Amino acid sequence: MKEFKKVVALVLVVVLVFALTACGSSKPADTSTTTPAGNTTTTTPAADNNTAAPAGDAAVEYDNVTINFNGTTSDSNPIAMGVMNCFEKELEARSNGAVQVEVYLNSTFGTGTACIESVQAGSVQAGECTLSSFASYCPDVQYTAVPFTFNSREEAYAWTKTDVAAQLKQEVSDQAGVYMLSWFENGIRMLSNGKKEVTSPADMAGLKIRVMDSPAYIEMFTEMGASATPMAYSELYTALQQGTVDGQDNPYSIFVSTKFYEVQKYFTDLSHTFDFTAFFISNEFMNGLNEATRNLIIEVGEETEVAQHEYAAAQEADNIQAIKDNGVTLYNLSDDERAAFKASVAGFEDWFKANVKSTITWEDFQASVEEAKANA
Repeated sequence: MKEFKKVVALVLVVVLVFALTACGSSKPADTSTTTPAGNTTTTTPAADNNTAAPAGDAAVEYDNVTINFNGTTSDSNPIAMGVMNCFEKELEARSNGAVQVEVYLNSTFGTGTACIESVQAGSVQAGECTLSSFASYCPDVQYTAVPFTFNSREEAYAWTKTDVAAQLKQEVSDQAGVYMLSWFENGIRMLSNGKKEVTSPADMAGLKIRVMDSPAYIEMFTEMGASATPMAYSELYTALQQGTVDGQDNPYSIFVSTKFYEVQKYFTDLSHTFDFTAFFISNEFMNGLNEATRNLIIEVGEETEVAQHEYAAAQEADNIQAIKDNGVTLYNLSDDERAAFKASVAGFEDWFKANVKSTITWEDFQASVEEAKANA
């Protein structure tokens, strides 16, 4: 089985430079047909690579607007780096300064559903949060929380190019009123706790594990044998410090940037889900722009996806080392041990079919995963 963790062949700085170069010159890999809900114009706001103007082309008239962006991470996180170093810089340069981007980090306008609501209300025009936060608007996003679906980040990336992913993206636009510019990588979710080394489902017994307030995540960890405890992310560090919960699940980057290593002794490479983060923008805002401005925003958003993925991969080795350097015991599951965890959630399919009012069928989702694995 392919491992989630990749040994980065190039030093960090070289890869980051490449990411920035790719942002400015790469052609988007996919031209989306998703449209902002309620768009009354006859123009499909999908990026048109033939009409986007090069930097400095004064012949194209762009709207003079400001996009206020709510980020949920610190500036060192790959998500924030992608937005600041690609989306902000490229959009401002290629619009000749007509489009300005103001970046607010560290959850200034909330996390999760609060972030979505801040964009819907117009407090900001764009934001990012884990895709699972859209579950109350679009139940189908919970397919991305099906445990042990992908064996690598490449498989997860390939899945975003499937018809099922495109349908899910359209549902988010129609039901939540926001257009997904990019499928960002928050990372592959891992497990940490402050009590004991976890190497099997049996070790989960007695552990209070904080999970997102998502029915799928609650069910997943309950089946693994833990006491799944929904809790706001903003409360998590203090809860771990005070022992209100014993552990949590998050990618390497979040574990390091939030310094959870200060209050957690054990870390298990569980790799149970790939955490897609949606980079999204208000449909209402987009519908008020002219065609050239919409196309440019979508094109740069797609390029930002590529750059953000490069940042995420480049940081991974350093984050793993930081975990070890801070005295945390990091356990890498064997294939057999991970298979035991996968077997422990065998009831998830039946739970999903009984509890999630999905438009996409389980069978169609699984077919899209197999397609992604074949194309990864």
